Amino acid sequence: MPGPATAQAYGLNRPGAQIPKRHRQRLRRVDAMQGVTRPAIRRLARRGGVIRIQREIYDTIRCVLRKELESIIGKLVSMFGGTDEAKTRPSIPERTRKVRLSLQSKKQSTDNYADSNAR
Repeated sequence: MPGPATAQAYGLNRPGAQIPKRHRQRLRRVDAMQGVTRPAIRRLARRGGVIRIQREIYDTIRCVLRKELESIIGKLVSMFGGTDEAKTRPSIPERTRKVRLSLQSKKQSTDNYADSNAR
């Protein structure tokens, strides 16, 4: 009678296995904004009341979306990046982020209003 079978690792998961090229993960340098697909942009446009969309608009929308996201994230990093609050808490609650962003936007709008009246 043979003894108990020992557990052996088979396949690509065993240590020291040569992984064939077809199973290797490739590093892709894909622009993340291409993940905002045409149907997603169409759905957003439909929600906004747009009926027809030109073909060139999709890339333009992706560029505008990237700039807006960079602006918002930049503001959040500048607000929370060097504070003691960021060091003590691993994440900032959504309500705090919204309040601070709204205060920032109100400050900018009053600054723009003061600049336009000064002229």
